[in-house]
Amino acid sequence: MNEIEILSELDDSNPSKCFIDLEHIYYYTMGNRINLFADDSRWVIAFEKTFFNPRDNYVGVEVNYFGNCMIDLDINNGAEFNTKWFPIVLPEDIDAVVNDQAKNIKVRDQLVRFKDTLINVATKHDELDFPLFIRLLDEQVPEIFRATNEELYASIPSDLDKIFAIDHWHYKPYFFYDSPVSGSKPSSYETFQLIAKILVEQDSTLWNPILEPNNNWRNYPLAGTH
Repeated sequence: MNEIEILSELDDSNPSKCFIDLEHIYYYTMGNRINLFADDSRWVIAFEKTFFNPRDNYVGVEVNYFGNCMIDLDINNGAEFNTKWFPIVLPEDIDAVVNDQAKNIKVRDQLVRFKDTLINVATKHDELDFPLFIRLLDEQVPEIFRATNEELYASIPSDLDKIFAIDHWHYKPYFFYDSPVSGSKPSSYETFQLIAKILVEQDSTLWNPILEPNNNWRNYPLAGTH
């Protein structure tokens, strides 16, 4: 494997090979992370994004896989599909907070307690703004809302080691919905140029970006607004 191969794979986003979208109009983006897996010949980048889906009233984790060794991918329109979704907060557990004033929320199988001050901050005009509430709770206990190893390895060989995780990074939109693809190719900027080097060298100390991180949900106000 080499840097050109990795960057070309990222640039080749399409409706069956989805690049992470931090401003998807149907999902309220929460936290996100880039996970890197590599050995001498194999590599995988697993983008993860936690989100609230208001249409179906659940919180989930979306994982977009890029690499040369993925396994067990789903099939979409006859092609392998690089994305998986994992529900982590179900509608009934959201309703318990919104309607029944519960003091904790169930995330997967874990009850997460929160303070009244969080409810107060996220309440507007006597009504809980659940997207704001869950985004702020994600920031307070981020590891509970990030993808588990079991989720990440759903399409990654179990013997491929995770070498690095990146929580703060510079993002430029790349819209695979359009034909041709529009936006900034990942190969065109520092974030993914460095990631390609890290994967090839298997050396996380190469992560020394100059570009300012901008992947916080506050920078993407259109997310979840439709």
